[in-house]
Amino acid sequence: MIALIFLLLVVSVYGQLTADDWYKKGVDLSTRGQYNASINALDQAIKLDQNNFDAWYYKGLLLASLFELDEAGKAFDEAIRIDPNSSQAVIGKGVALNQQGKYNESLDAYDAAIRIDPNSVAAWTLKGDVLNNLKRYYDAIGAYNEAIRLDPTFVQAWRNKAGSFIEQGKYDDALKAYDEAIKLDPKSTLAWTNKGSILAEQGKLDDAVQAYDESIRLDPMVAESWYNKGSVLDKQGKYNESIEVYDEAIKLSPRFVNAWIGKGMALNNQGKHDEALNVLNEAIRLDPKYADAQYGKAQSLKMRHRNSEAEAAYTKARELGYNGPMTPMEMTA
Repeated sequence: MIALIFLLLVVSVYGQLTADDWYKKGVDLSTRGQYNASINALDQAIKLDQNNFDAWYYKGLLLASLFELDEAGKAFDEAIRIDPNSSQAVIGKGVALNQQGKYNESLDAYDAAIRIDPNSVAAWTLKGDVLNNLKRYYDAIGAYNEAIRLDPTFVQAWRNKAGSFIEQGKYDDALKAYDEAIKLDPKSTLAWTNKGSILAEQGKLDDAVQAYDESIRLDPMVAESWYNKGSVLDKQGKYNESIEVYDEAIKLSPRFVNAWIGKGMALNNQGKHDEALNVLNEAIRLDPKYADAQYGKAQSLKMRHRNSEAEAAYTKARELGYNGPMTPMEMTA
């Protein structure tokens, strides 16, 4: 607001700003994080020139980034009215629709953008994304393949294609796609993390740990990478190491419930049931509706021969939707 008041003072001293001046001010304000002032400036540009495509389009982008999706859609519609052949504006509308969960309408928008510009790598990739949302994984892979054909170096298409393969259970194909993504962008923590998850799913635990280690080396501030590594170390029976890794995840994200549960279960596996109980109670405090935490608590209580409390925790876990393996105690309950 202060920035906009300053602009109005400038106008009073130096004369009337043009629509283009207001547009440029709007862009400048958004780059400095002053989003409301930016929208106000863009509105001034539009007030002076209802057919200012750049102002409508940029306003749509800005509103979409702020998740004001209905208003973003209206702004993109105005941009499309002014220039029906702008594939960028049509893509912007598709993005806003996708964010609203209107996947079929979003797909129609991306198809329209592709008709305008069949060589739009962004449109083909985003089409793949919305097809993934519609669980049409085979078609999504086809869209990503077209994006890759147009630009074999477009990392996002390779990564998202891998995601489609994962949804189909085609882990070897997913690994190949992630390896291509990593080849193009060796510093992609997301690709390394997801590669680790596939390797873990395939039982290639040492390789999975190496992938997570690379992700952590590239960005040690991502709690999920530490947690994923801890999960694999658990599967290897390396509980001391896994607890240290879970502690790193918790240090980065103290409300990361899965990390608390992972640590609690590892302590249970070490026979440290009192410590485990304290940790799992913290997980439950953070999220009382987390079934796995209640189940872990039940295990700790059972091993401490606090059977009535353990049965209550088991019952609570079942009520919350726990559907994991049953214990002998549950079978006789």
